[in-house]
Amino acid sequence: MRDQRQGTDVNIKWAIVANDAPFNLEGKDVKVYLKNIYRKTEVKDFSVEGNKLLWTFYGKDQKHTGKYSLELVINEGAVGMATTDKCDFINLVDSSC
Repeated sequence: MRDQRQGTDVNIKWAIVANDAPFNLEGKDVKVYLKNIYRKTEVKDFSVEGNKLLWTFYGKDQKHTGKYSLELVINEGAVGMATTDKCDFINLVDSSC
């Protein structure tokens, strides 16, 4: 986990691996969530490149400091549903001092 000054755009690239191999996400029903102790928010503006999810966590959207985690859900609420997460991927801090 890395500390990041709140209010700074963060470019995110999350590579998904299953059984030690890249897991292709293209063409799948994928949902991504950003979580902290206050809320769980669906990320809407991500793109998929093979096994990678890419988006920007904009500084204007960073309302709370603290630890953030990521959650990926494939086929949410359907047969073949799969869920994984990346715990404590970033820690937003209110000062870099």
